[in-house]
Amino acid sequence: MKRRVWQTILAAACLLSLSLTGVVWAAPEAAKEAVVGENMAEETAAEQSPVKLTTREITIMVLEPDEEAVFPENARQVVVNIDGNRVTGYLQGENDGFCLFYGMNESGQKHVYRYDLEERTIQRYVPDSDFTQQMYDNAMNRYDHLADEYSQLRRLFVMLALASALR
Repeated sequence: MKRRVWQTILAAACLLSLSLTGVVWAAPEAAKEAVVGENMAEETAAEQSPVKLTTREITIMVLEPDEEAVFPENARQVVVNIDGNRVTGYLQGENDGFCLFYGMNESGQKHVYRYDLEERTIQRYVPDSDFTQQMYDNAMNRYDHLADEYSQLRRLFVMLALASALR
């Protein structure tokens, strides 16, 4: 009975070790099917004709920015002519053809919107991430450090399980 308990602990340690290393066991047939499926998807996409996209018409009421409106720091306030109406807008950069403005949609939700001055289309504005390369590098270094620590702990756990099983 005692031996069976230790065998179970050892098996659990091995499974834990495999899961911590990210080892995934898959049948060779499943791997072949996945590759064939990916190739077929690429071929199908290449054979398709251009897709025509049509969106529903939306109405946005342009508002003067209030304290809820958050615009990028580098945006400069200007008066822009949109469909014959002079509205307060914000430009990023010199003349990229886009203008940010504050508005309210048909549901009463207020957002900052991005208006394409050339194509006359509107999209809710989502600011770019402030996640810098240095922050990414720091996160990756921290991840590598933690992965090393877990690897050492896994080895220690396996050795303890083996030593206990051999007693």
